[in-house]
Amino acid sequence: MQIKINGAPVEISVFTDRDTRFEVPVTRLNGEHGAIENVPDGTRELTIQVKLSPEVSMVAYIMQYGKNQILTRLEDLDSYKQGSRFLYYLPLWKSGGRLLPNPNGKSFRLFAISLAGRLKEVVVSVVQQGGTLFLIAQETYDEQLYRAGDVVDCPTMRKTKHYTLAMARDLLDGQDEFISGLPEMSQYVKPDTKKQQLELRYGEGLVLWYSKGKQLGAVLTTGGVCRCHWSAILTTRDRLKYLVRGEKILFLDTRVTEGTTQFKRELVDVQVEGAMPGLLDLKLELDEKDFEVC
Repeated sequence: MQIKINGAPVEISVFTDRDTRFEVPVTRLNGEHGAIENVPDGTRELTIQVKLSPEVSMVAYIMQYGKNQILTRLEDLDSYKQGSRFLYYLPLWKSGGRLLPNPNGKSFRLFAISLAGRLKEVVVSVVQQGGTLFLIAQETYDEQLYRAGDVVDCPTMRKTKHYTLAMARDLLDGQDEFISGLPEMSQYVKPDTKKQQLELRYGEGLVLWYSKGKQLGAVLTTGGVCRCHWSAILTTRDRLKYLVRGEKILFLDTRVTEGTTQFKRELVDVQVEGAMPGLLDLKLELDEKDFEVC
């Protein structure tokens, strides 16, 4: 499955365990996910290969999802003339006749900094729905880096993504020529964070964010922000149940959330209605922390 980061092609392939290395076909369903088809019986591990094409002109590195630790820098693996390659090993286990990805290591993050200083984050995951394994490559972050003197900076990353900013600084340490080409901090324009009055009725909600890798998201309702798990979604798109930031959804009811989570309630029987016109044009910094969590 091929995706693009900062306009550069990135090929993501799936193989069986590290010994046999039999390639497993992935049926691309849309720009962010594909179905992993015909996994051989007895497979207990998948190898996810990320390969940058030779013409890629960017610095990239891999991090374990949920852990602020660099697994590897792609530029350290192979010559850029050959294309950089990274292998990630994902254990599988069987339950009820279905193959399930190990929940503690099913995702990793690919960060890429373009020569223009654009930092993007793509979360690569393997999830299971309805007995089918899906390969996910969801872009979750896209920000411009600036320079304050000889220091790399990004105002929107200082609070919510401070660890990412710290790693970008570490990655670019000593790259004086690259840093000098970044736009000056004085060119940064603060986004309009004006709050728009939302006219929601009970049973309606606005998707604030949704992670295909975690298979859950946050939805703003009249009672606050509620969790939405994929299993509560009735609408199937491209063989996968998921939501998209900015969508308006309809739900039947809410219930008390089970397990350890910041959300006290979650939605029941969710259907997608469509995008909320004009809302995202305001470039709102939508985050569940901005609202009361119900």
